[in-house]
Amino acid sequence: SDVKSGISLQLMTYMWAMMENKQKLATNNVIPAALSYFTISSKVLSIPNYECDETKIAEQIKKALKLRGIYIKDIEILKKLDNNFENSKDSYLEVSSKKIANQDKVLPEEVFVDECKNVRQILKDIGKEITKGNVKIAPNRNINGACDYCSYAAVCRKNLLN
Repeated sequence: SDVKSGISLQLMTYMWAMMENKQKLATNNVIPAALSYFTISSKVLSIPNYECDETKIAEQIKKALKLRGIYIKDIEILKKLDNNFENSKDSYLEVSSKKIANQDKVLPEEVFVDECKNVRQILKDIGKEITKGNVKIAPNRNINGACDYCSYAAVCRKNLLN
């Protein structure tokens, strides 16, 4: 939904560009497998009740560093992305093999490819609005934190919209 609303386009744009240019690669056998990320932060995790239990700390760190994102609904490909995929405790992927059928972060290949193609139209629409000079203040209030990392927060007049 973030992609369709034009909020989180970066990873899908990279994937679309890759799919559009796959004929330039040594192989044409390229399919999208994952759009994943993890947040780089100086504070990886916070343990409120400090415990000197190295095992628990290691588990919390592994959990904090799981790759978040969208994945292809193909167990064989996911196994190739992470050798520990079938053991969700040791896997670095956010999705698990046991619940793959019920996860909204796992898409069939055709849906993944369609979403990549849809990004092109979204980017065209955004480009048209920019070239028209449309610079209206229109933060997406439906998504919590949509303005949290905006570079223009100091000069934005979004509070005047209330």
